[in-house]
Amino acid sequence: MSRARPEPAESHPRASGSSLAFPWLLSTTLHSAVFVLLAMTLPAVRTGAPPAAGISLEASMLSSSGQDESVPSIELDTPPESGHFDEDEPVLYAEESDSPASKGGAPSLESILAEEPAVAMTGVLPAMGAESGFGGPETGIPSATALTSEAAPAKRLQGGQARTGVFGLVGEGHKFVYVFDRSGSMDGHGGAPLVAAKSQLLSSLGDLGQTHQFQIIFYNEQPRIFSPSSDVGRLVFGTDQNKNLARRFVGSITASGATRHVEALQMALRMAPDVIFFLTDADEPRMTPGELAGIAQMNRGTTINTIEFGTTPQSDNDNFIVRLARQNGGQHVYIDVTRLSSNRR
Repeated sequence: MSRARPEPAESHPRASGSSLAFPWLLSTTLHSAVFVLLAMTLPAVRTGAPPAAGISLEASMLSSSGQDESVPSIELDTPPESGHFDEDEPVLYAEESDSPASKGGAPSLESILAEEPAVAMTGVLPAMGAESGFGGPETGIPSATALTSEAAPAKRLQGGQARTGVFGLVGEGHKFVYVFDRSGSMDGHGGAPLVAAKSQLLSSLGDLGQTHQFQIIFYNEQPRIFSPSSDVGRLVFGTDQNKNLARRFVGSITASGATRHVEALQMALRMAPDVIFFLTDADEPRMTPGELAGIAQMNRGTTINTIEFGTTPQSDNDNFIVRLARQNGGQHVYIDVTRLSSNRR
């Protein structure tokens, strides 16, 4: 006998329209909130502004197995002030404090521009209107006019040379030789000629520095040379010790004998000095034209200045003493010994 089929259970009634609208509204609200948060976060990252409080950036990525792997949050080190800069534009961080260095911060652009220079430039650069190449009184640098009108140092020259003189004849150089006559006639007139010659020689030595060299030759028939060491016939430096020894040597010289000029001059030229001061009172014996030519030929650039002693006004303007100076690039001076002091030293 057949069974009667049971009646199917009543199906659930359809959800009403109000029950379907509520989940959709909730989903829309949540998505909107997420977009708002992303909108707030992305500009902060792009412009360098700090993110809103309580917001950190997190990213998650899906691994190949389908599991989520969390990426650590990224904390951005942003400058204290917000602003947009191009990639190639330098960024200067400005601190609110007046002394950025005291807090370890970098100085602002305004503070750099307003900062005073470490070195005062006043007086360093020439004032406007100063003469070309030189400053004015404001700078402390002498002007061109002052330099040209100011006399050069009397004793030291450019290049380390010395300037010195005997009886008004001036010589310049590094090496000097004094060739002085000490024959018997130099003791005349109460010894005035020899006394004056010694005084001029020692005064000239005082102009020389320690880097300059000198030698002294007193001669009659034979040359007598200053020899402070075993190296006879060599130039010596103008040290205080050598000058003191030279004073003793000069003080020991006396006048005697006859005169021979050539040997003393040849000895002096062999030392190749810059200047020779040659002093004599002898008209006789005269140097012959051949002897004068031999001295000029032997000379290799030495200036020979000649000092002539006489007892009367100069009468011969072209004797061998004058020609000796002229042929060797030097000058000549005539001294009337009757006008010299006879105080012996």
